[in-house]
Amino acid sequence: MRRRKFIVGVGIAFSLPGCLNERSPSETSDNNHDPTEDSDERDDNTDSQTDGNNSYTYDESRQDPIFIENTKEEEVIVKLSVEQKSDGETLVENVYSIPPKTGIEIPNIAKVENEYIVTAEYDENVDTFDWSVLTCAHEDGSEIGGETSLGVEIADDDLHIYHTDCDMVGAGDNQNLTYENHKEYMKEE
Repeated sequence: MRRRKFIVGVGIAFSLPGCLNERSPSETSDNNHDPTEDSDERDDNTDSQTDGNNSYTYDESRQDPIFIENTKEEEVIVKLSVEQKSDGETLVENVYSIPPKTGIEIPNIAKVENEYIVTAEYDENVDTFDWSVLTCAHEDGSEIGGETSLGVEIADDDLHIYHTDCDMVGAGDNQNLTYENHKEYMKEE
């Protein structure tokens, strides 16, 4: 399973000519803009950015996973439904039998900048979550980072759905669980 890597963000300050009567470092002495000085600034026509040391991209084709995490010492049965808000299409409607201390991953389910309604049922508990998949910075060349995952956690007989922000530890990162492919644990209803 992929593990997220912490990425430290670097703020970029923009200045407008005439504001505070200061010149941009890329302006020449005659107040003309020198485009050769902009090598580290984000170009609005591309989807990449550099911070001087690392280069980042914004992957619009990314698809984020959903994790179901059983932190209990016994097997649990969880019903999961994922519906795309824009057209009402049901993407997932499965029942899973998850062993103790196990997490399962449903990979590549949610596309960037789309919204979903996720519903999970465990015993008598039902939780619903509106999931908006964010665009995140992704370090070039790295296989990890730049994603937002959704987690369905079963702990102490409670069911909880939570969202992991860009590159934060959360869903799919519980060191006390073994993560498996969701297809192995699907049940017939």
